[in-house]
Amino acid sequence: MQPNRALDASVALARAPGLAAAMRSQALPAGVSLLLRFLAGERQAIQEACEATGLSEEPLRQSIELFVLQVMLFRGASARRILGVVDATGRPEIRSNMRCLMLWLHPDRNSGDWQAAFAARVISAWRDVNASETNSAPLHSSDSGLADALRADVDHAHFKRRPSRSFRRPRSRSPSLLLIALTLLACMAILSAASYDSNRGGSIARPFGRR
Repeated sequence: MQPNRALDASVALARAPGLAAAMRSQALPAGVSLLLRFLAGERQAIQEACEATGLSEEPLRQSIELFVLQVMLFRGASARRILGVVDATGRPEIRSNMRCLMLWLHPDRNSGDWQAAFAARVISAWRDVNASETNSAPLHSSDSGLADALRADVDHAHFKRRPSRSFRRPRSRSPSLLLIALTLLACMAILSAASYDSNRGGSIARPFGRR
């Protein structure tokens, strides 16, 4: 099997996370597509990567995730870098990388709010790359609707995991209820004290009246 530089870089980064800054400043190594297919759950890619590195699936997954997040999807990265492609990459590979990234980031597969943020970054990159390809053939209808369809799917799945607003409202009203209860208790205490003073004053005044 031919060496995969992207796979080697992900393993190196896991062993020395401080390399992230240097890797960001360099062009992406060849072989990123294998990493993305791995994260998307493609069994052939997983087996190939494990055999090439001698690592088991889970540790290797963590290494690849770290590489993709730190070296590809960081804030300020170019659209092509986010998609794991270079200027000469053809549309089929760009499309494939896009699908793999979205499969990995989909909330139904990975529970966590950070996935939605990175998914939005990937979709924005996809649109930017399409818009910049003025000399290429016109977008196929399936390409033009891919980002919108994936975005809607991610938003729907992310919304289902979030608690509804009606569920959270009672919590925001609890301080007001507590304040009302404390006010009522204070009024009752004042009335009770006033009644006590009145009764006590009447009982003391009677002896002086008899005299």
